[in-house]
Amino acid sequence: MPMNNFKKAGKACEKPLPASIKINVFKTIEKIEKENKNDYKKKKDK
Repeated sequence: MPMNNFKKAGKACEKPLPASIKINVFKTIEKIEKENKNDYKKKKDK
């Protein structure tokens, strides 16, 4: 990944994100955490 892409990403992060994007990110993180917990339970049961 070229450096200018990192700079672009940094600039994008500096800008305030629209609320809808923040909500989507939050929901995605929650979903991943739930899946991880379920995987952990499954592994524990074996």
